[in-house]
Amino acid sequence: MVLTLCSCGEKEALYQTYHFYIEDGKYIFSHERRENKDGPLTEDDVVSSGTMELTWEQWQAFVSWIKGGTVEETQVHGEGYTLTVDGDGSGSDGRSFEFASTGKCISFQMNCYNLAHSEE
Repeated sequence: MVLTLCSCGEKEALYQTYHFYIEDGKYIFSHERRENKDGPLTEDDVVSSGTMELTWEQWQAFVSWIKGGTVEETQVHGEGYTLTVDGDGSGSDGRSFEFASTGKCISFQMNCYNLAHSEE
């Protein structure tokens, strides 16, 4: 599952992806962050990225945060954040993910941030 957090405002653009997937029996987390003040974002705007293997406990935490969430057609909101879903890794498939609760969403975002910065 690929969750992409995008924020596009008048003055700056942000693109943050968090990928959780299983490869060769291993639990994997990868991320990429792009940002600039002029938009649109390109590969030249990558400010951080990385990939790491997750422990069983870290994977189970991810599963617990998405459990009970729903997938719906993506609504375009203009400015602000959109969490999109990419089920097969080929790009956003026009759906967005809604967490079962605000608490799960916040915990998920904090965990992703901590994982992404644990590599530094």
